[in-house]
Amino acid sequence: MREFRLGRSSREHFLQMLGCVLNDIEHNFIDSVSAGRILQWRAVIQELISVGFAMEFILEHLREIARAFFMRRVQPAVEVIDTRIKLLKKEVADLEGRRECLLSGVGGPSRFVDQSLISGLH
Repeated sequence: MREFRLGRSSREHFLQMLGCVLNDIEHNFIDSVSAGRILQWRAVIQELISVGFAMEFILEHLREIARAFFMRRVQPAVEVIDTRIKLLKKEVADLEGRRECLLSGVGGPSRFVDQSLISGLH
């Protein structure tokens, strides 16, 4: 508040705003918060910063909250994708095994690739 330029009543108003935001943050959990609420908190903190409060550290905390909030929302889709990747990897491994089995049953590379089929009968 060292650079706070407004009068005492304004200071009290802004301190009350800060208290309300911090109280609201304290009484919310990642499951109960919304994107709108996070944006409201950010707007208040940015307003406090604009009038001289040194609150940048709270903005970083709000970024962490937002990351956790959005991670919580995308986690089910990520889990579905992870499950699909595991199934596809298993299918690829099965196909590679079948391929190796087929190739091992017919032997190695053919000597007739670039030669006439009559070669080797001398």
